[in-house]
Amino acid sequence: MRAVAPIKSAKFISIIMSICFVAFGIVLLCIPNMSGRIIGIAIGTLTAVFGVAKLAGYFSKDLFRLAYRYDLQLGIAAVVIGVLIAVFPDRALIAICVMFGAALLIDGLFRASTAIDAKKFGIRPWLAIFVSAIVTCIIGVLLIIFPAYGVRAGAIVLGIAMITEGIFNLITVLTTVKIIKHQQPDTIDVEYEICD
Repeated sequence: MRAVAPIKSAKFISIIMSICFVAFGIVLLCIPNMSGRIIGIAIGTLTAVFGVAKLAGYFSKDLFRLAYRYDLQLGIAAVVIGVLIAVFPDRALIAICVMFGAALLIDGLFRASTAIDAKKFGIRPWLAIFVSAIVTCIIGVLLIIFPAYGVRAGAIVLGIAMITEGIFNLITVLTTVKIIKHQQPDTIDVEYEICD
């Protein structure tokens, strides 16, 4: 039987990170005039840890291989983007918004693919995942465009983006990551006996 501890851990970490994204998004909406340095360090750290969570999910080998299917690439990209944002937080909110917007756009495109695969598996909330993917892409594009209208507007859009990304990631993880205690391993060991 396959061990379920890795997938349980990956699912738990994904849920916690989604909640953290929502919480920080709410903070940004409540305090849009927050220091760009604090925003950069917080978002960079959250994004890098989120990338590590995605990598953990990828290597956990969940049953359907849907939620974490593209997370090797996404995880590496999130870690790199997160570290860059955290190390250079003074590069202005506009750069942070553009980088985070690009990451959301890419995540939304991969999530759309996950939704289509979920439909093939007969997972009922596939449409919710697909809608969340489209909204994530739209918010990613807005995040890239909107900061040109000012730091306050950029912080507000960034807050909305973090809340929606957290919620949509939560929906994806809760609907597609299935933990079954008696999963069979990926390869089956069989012994053959040749009879004369």
